[in-house]
Amino acid sequence: MAIDENQIEEIVRGVVNNLMTTSGTSAFKTAPGTSSGNGIFEKIGDAISAAKDAQPELVDMGREARFKIIENIRKRCLENAKKFARLAADETKIGRYEDKITKNEVAVNLSPGPEDLDVKTYSDEVSTITIDRAPYGLIAAITPMTNPTPGIINNAIVMISAGNSIVFLPHPAAHNCSLEAIK
Repeated sequence: MAIDENQIEEIVRGVVNNLMTTSGTSAFKTAPGTSSGNGIFEKIGDAISAAKDAQPELVDMGREARFKIIENIRKRCLENAKKFARLAADETKIGRYEDKITKNEVAVNLSPGPEDLDVKTYSDEVSTITIDRAPYGLIAAITPMTNPTPGIINNAIVMISAGNSIVFLPHPAAHNCSLEAIK
């Protein structure tokens, strides 16, 4: 059974509302209805609207622009791998700081990027098949508390490489380190 965009939006809203209700706090730190310009929104509807608007623009920029975007994401995340690891270890109280550094670095270096999305053509004497992957659109990613920052790094690289936009929904127990990685 296919799920349409409205059903996905309702599922995302339900999950976010449940997370915010069970954690007892609002996970979003900006003024009502605004973003601080770093991708953090107070209201899930605002985040979804911004991501919906951004996705076609991302596709219109072309594949070469996505190479540059992903290169910058990888560079910035490597620069901050230790910082993200410290924040995650301190906030979640699980795992080892040193292992979290490694996981961040692995997410940066081994997550498939736009280089893995080449158009491929296969042919024989009977037929030709061309595989040209197309973006899905808007994707919601619920980040775990166990490996929040490498999860965000990996999802950002993979999904943006393919021309998709993302709305991240951090686990309340990994809220602050997740927001740092998103920024």
